[in-house]
Amino acid sequence: MIGVIVKKTERLVAAEFFELFKTPWEFYQEGSSYDVIVTTGAPPSGVGDTAQIVYSSDTLPGDRSLRVFHPGSSPHWLDATDYSMPLYGRLTVFEARPHSTALVYSAGQKAGLCTRESGRGIVRIGYDLFGEVERLLVHGQPPEQAGRPALEQHIHLLRSLILSLGIPLVEVPPTPHGYTMTACLTHDVDFVGIKDHGFNHTIQGFLHRALFGSVRRLMRRELTLRQTMTNWAAALSLPLVHLGLRRDFWREFDRYGELERGHPSTYYFIPYKNRPGRNVSLPHPERRAAAYDLGAVQADIQAIRRRGGEAALHGIDAWLDPSSARDERQRLASETGAACTGHRSHWLCFNTQSPLVLDEAGFDYDSTCGYNETVGFKAGTCQVFRPLGVRRLLELPMQLQDVALFYPTSLGLSPAAAWREMTKILDTIADFGGVAAILWHTRSLSPERLWDEPYIKLIDELERRGAWFGAAASVTEWFRARRQLKLTRDAISTERVRVHIEGPSFQPGCTLRVHIPIPSHGAWGVVRQYDVPWSGEAEVQIDLMAHTAREKKIRLPGAPSLSREEAPIS
Repeated sequence: MIGVIVKKTERLVAAEFFELFKTPWEFYQEGSSYDVIVTTGAPPSGVGDTAQIVYSSDTLPGDRSLRVFHPGSSPHWLDATDYSMPLYGRLTVFEARPHSTALVYSAGQKAGLCTRESGRGIVRIGYDLFGEVERLLVHGQPPEQAGRPALEQHIHLLRSLILSLGIPLVEVPPTPHGYTMTACLTHDVDFVGIKDHGFNHTIQGFLHRALFGSVRRLMRRELTLRQTMTNWAAALSLPLVHLGLRRDFWREFDRYGELERGHPSTYYFIPYKNRPGRNVSLPHPERRAAAYDLGAVQADIQAIRRRGGEAALHGIDAWLDPSSARDERQRLASETGAACTGHRSHWLCFNTQSPLVLDEAGFDYDSTCGYNETVGFKAGTCQVFRPLGVRRLLELPMQLQDVALFYPTSLGLSPAAAWREMTKILDTIADFGGVAAILWHTRSLSPERLWDEPYIKLIDELERRGAWFGAAASVTEWFRARRQLKLTRDAISTERVRVHIEGPSFQPGCTLRVHIPIPSHGAWGVVRQYDVPWSGEAEVQIDLMAHTAREKKIRLPGAPSLSREEAPIS
């Protein structure tokens, strides 16, 4: 059990952090027994011989024997375990005291120390853990650091510090039992049919890219000759489409159903035609207006639902005020005949008050957190989280977007380079657990984009890796059920574990993961990791001798930095 001591202003953030790091914990209560105390200030005098991990960029009373320095402006880079992670707030570094071990480095300086006093370990870390978490959850990371799952790395560091002190851990990882990750396929319906657009800017751009852009992409070997001819044929057939003599090649709802092979997906529909919305700061805000009406896609929505998919709101002004959010939500519900519980803002328009607005309007989840210009982890996590201050709303962060990968004004990658980026993101999600939330616009299978092959390859890869596929509402409800679990570890040894769990059982089920640290020397420690399915029991007794352990090598905090390629294979 972890006892947590924080300032009053940090309690909300700390509680959310330990929903993501789902392990037995509670706010410190005097007289209770703990394996380790995590504190952001000087611990109280009555903690006895309990191990302590102290996070703070302030100079604390226990630092009197240290020389304390504050390096220059952020971001700082922290090298702690087998990952290098950014810090966006203040950092304190130390001059090591006698008989202390450096655990965490920043630019070669000691940002974390461990000492032993009367047999207990005391770890001093020179940054504000919950300040960093709050910054990530509220403001997110700059695009330059998008590839760094910084919040997951904070969890990984704390877990590693506890294990390095010889303390076993039990947790519920953020992936259903028997799967390596969760896959959530989503589609923003910005366009429906090419016929809707007459000869406006959308069609002018389409013709330019299909006729001239295709030739440039062919010369750069980004398109095949067959794809180039497909784009030319589509452009030349446009009059026939308008006359009704050719199929509208932008309407691809049925094709998505075929490519996804029974996997559920979520479609975000714009509620009103010809409304660009208010307070749009991006260029050409008038182009944000949709050219289709919900009445034209009712049959498509019913077909999506019959195959297990979800229709959710692609909000125009829902991010701005509760009245607009309720109106747009009701508009989609009345046109489709089903409740609307999910939201993603069109063009990813959002601000720090938007979660409160959507929560007040009655949405269950939002999935706007992501980048337009790149791919990666805007909030530093691949888990569903609850934005600070809301009552019910959960946030499903989106990591991969087709336009961000391929569009010249974003990353502008070739198919091969885009695949490398996608696999790096999937590798990271597999490492930490969580959701690969993917946005592929409904128009993107069609000419002139022709991004169907990367999408097929991505689904194949997710299947190969053993992902659980769920629509956005199902994925967020799985995490909501996980949040309701409360773990209390009664006893743990190298042979058996007893855990009390309060909360509902749910499907797919979750895993109880037991970490047993094995004493070792040198840069690499060994942890025996046991994964046991949980099927709803209030008390779980685990005989570790009856389960197969995975011996996982972890780089202990303070060991010299190694690249992923140099790290021993677990």
